[in-house]
Amino acid sequence: AGEGHGDGIGNGNGNGNGLSPPPTPPSPFGLSPAQFVATSAAYLHRKAEICSEDVANFKLGNVLAPRIAAGGLEYERSNFRRRFGDFDSDETAPVTREWIRRLAAAKTSGENAAERREDLRAAEGQRAAAVRTVGWVAELLFSGGGGGESAEEGETAAAAAAAASIAVPEVLHLDVRNVRMIRNTARTSVAGSALALHACTIAGVGDGVLRTDSLPGDVRQCRDALVHAMANRAVGSQEQYERNVSNAVIKLARTLHPSLDAAKEESLASRTSAVLRGEDTVIKLLDSRMREAFRTMMEWEPTDRERVPLSMKTGRVLSLGTQDKTTTYAAIFKEAAKQAFEKKGFAFYAPELASACLQAARVINLVFVLYGEVLLEPIFSQVLEG
Repeated sequence: AGEGHGDGIGNGNGNGNGLSPPPTPPSPFGLSPAQFVATSAAYLHRKAEICSEDVANFKLGNVLAPRIAAGGLEYERSNFRRRFGDFDSDETAPVTREWIRRLAAAKTSGENAAERREDLRAAEGQRAAAVRTVGWVAELLFSGGGGGESAEEGETAAAAAAAASIAVPEVLHLDVRNVRMIRNTARTSVAGSALALHACTIAGVGDGVLRTDSLPGDVRQCRDALVHAMANRAVGSQEQYERNVSNAVIKLARTLHPSLDAAKEESLASRTSAVLRGEDTVIKLLDSRMREAFRTMMEWEPTDRERVPLSMKTGRVLSLGTQDKTTTYAAIFKEAAKQAFEKKGFAFYAPELASACLQAARVINLVFVLYGEVLLEPIFSQVLEG
């Protein structure tokens, strides 16, 4: 008899005293309920993944790493002995022995040879520095002309070394690929920096732009284009490759000097071809600077050896003090290397060179750990006593 206006259940429109659907709560962040649920689930899933990574990293650093450190040294040495012979045999590692003889001769030749030989014999630090700067940098990373063009996957160490135009010592038999990568990076960076220097000279702006990482946006775009053109050799022919690089160099010069005339562009194109064919005199100057920067970084030591991260991936901050520190040795090294290369005029390639330099330091440091005491030091003693 009623029409929904009494005490019974109403018509659902909320106009009577009956029950009505509750108002829909506002959705967080402007999302629909379904979107909010999906987003929350994705967030929790990602957090669970990051937590798993932290757990895995902890186990790697605190469970597996100590075991690897305990047995890894002898494992690598036993592999070396099986492949090349016992460490105490004079027939073992002939290329390594000749390598040590050459660097010892380089360090003890000239005036005061006897005195220098005695200093080298008495000071272990000097012998280590000789290996790093003369044996590693001068003899291997920057020796020869070909420098690691094209050893293919799966080649033996001897074949790869032949392709690289250098004789790689046996103590580096696992790092032929790294040697080739470092040499290629250095060579490309020297050529690219020479091209950038020519562009700056033609544009009349000096080389200040090559000594700083604070590049204007348009110049940074030109830098990226030049790096890409230099790295992209798979373009069909040498002529096309040179043309692409030349266009990138001319674009850089135009950016530095918008009113560049056709004669200067033609001159810059000619210099580009000379640089890419190794016929430009600037390359020798920059190569010398490159060697010096690598030698400096091979003897570099950080002032802060703190390697523990300030925070885990989950965001939990580790209490290590209030100072803003770089978290890893690698990051500290790369920043120092980057600054060193920028000062030498390699700002266009400083990030790539810093990474290559870090890899070079890791390789030679591992050689000392594995073979310094059992092989390099005995060979040095024989050479210096002979």
